[in-house]
Amino acid sequence: MKVLVSGILGRIGRYVYRALVDHGHGALGGFGSDAVIRLGAWAHAGQVPDAKTYGDNVTGTFNVF
Repeated sequence: MKVLVSGILGRIGRYVYRALVDHGHGALGGFGSDAVIRLGAWAHAGQVPDAKTYGDNVTGTFNVF
């Protein structure tokens, strides 16, 4: 299965990526995926203003869909 994973440099993403590869799945950064795991987002409150956190996270998820 080819899986597009966003956020593989984050705390959780790197483990998800490694688990996929270890189980024989392809993690890729392009089109033609069988599944998408969206982990790229602002993870910590206060990292950026709340409106930016919400806007970026919702917009990013919408764009994946």
